[in-house]
Amino acid sequence: MPYHHGNLRAELLARAAQVVADQGVEGLSLRSLARDLGVSHGAPAKHFRDRADLLAALAAEGVAVAEQRMAAAAVEAGSDPQARLAAMGRAYVRFAVDEPSLYGTVNHPEVCRVTPESVTRLLAGWIDAIGGSAPSEGRYETATFVARMVGAAEVAADPGWRELLGIEDVTDELIDALLAA
Repeated sequence: MPYHHGNLRAELLARAAQVVADQGVEGLSLRSLARDLGVSHGAPAKHFRDRADLLAALAAEGVAVAEQRMAAAAVEAGSDPQARLAAMGRAYVRFAVDEPSLYGTVNHPEVCRVTPESVTRLLAGWIDAIGGSAPSEGRYETATFVARMVGAAEVAADPGWRELLGIEDVTDELIDALLAA
């Protein structure tokens, strides 16, 4: 079964993101992706060693998108560490809402186990934003921020939570309220 769609690696990642959005990480398999894309069940192995390798690549893509959004927001916020941190939090929550499959993949416990460097990279960006140079510097501020940000992202990105809370649209005001200390 020859592949005729173009870039199989990109197609596998795109389809994997769709599967994660629809079925969660648990619904992902290389064999089903191959079937969905009309290629032999061995074709994905040319790009990904196994499911963990595919998840790592998808997480890396998600982290890159989150980092780009947060870096742009931090630059726009200026030099005040608190303003930068708040802007990064808003950007991260907006990433979760706009890219639920990438967000879900980056934050899935199984993915975090195979790609701890992605979490470390995001953490380094947050530490830098509050003016620290090592995890021990500003660790409580960072932990508080991360807890608020991840909680806000979970609520904002999950239609079930939004329905339960009566929130139809994720607005900047809602994000600010969710991130407020």
